[in-house]
Amino acid sequence: MDWTTGASLDSPIEWESVDRFGDVPEKSKFFKPFSAARHGTTVVTIDGKPTHEQFDRSIHPARWTVSMYGCMAAPIFIMFSSEGPGYYEPPNIMAALAEYAELKQEHPESAHTFICKLYRITIPGKEESWLVESWGIGNHLWLVELTLFPGSSSYSLAVDFQNGRLSDWLE
Repeated sequence: MDWTTGASLDSPIEWESVDRFGDVPEKSKFFKPFSAARHGTTVVTIDGKPTHEQFDRSIHPARWTVSMYGCMAAPIFIMFSSEGPGYYEPPNIMAALAEYAELKQEHPESAHTFICKLYRITIPGKEESWLVESWGIGNHLWLVELTLFPGSSSYSLAVDFQNGRLSDWLE
């Protein structure tokens, strides 16, 4: 993976930040070592259908934010996030990934309104990776994040991310 991932003219990602000069969250301890970021949006589909809908001026396929974070040399991890109103169910992305995902641990604070799980991802022909699924539900809105840490050696980074997720959401 490099900073030009998804940058071709026919890419479904609409990049909003130039090159790798996007904003990195300042309040989170986890993000402090990372100096570079790239942000964009896309519609994520499963079996050719958008994962969910969003409603603002009209009902439309939901946009997902795609963010890559790392150092100037290369991105280290990718985060996909989307939100929706409380009267829509959050998309169950992990159901579509079930054959490739093995649940390794759940955040100790996971409950009805906050879930954070760590999965080992094994896709034939690809290097093993780690995925943190986190979502929270409030009175009027839910937020889903899927954060991919490529490579088997990224396990400890994925665990650190998972461990700090609840405190990051509460800030």
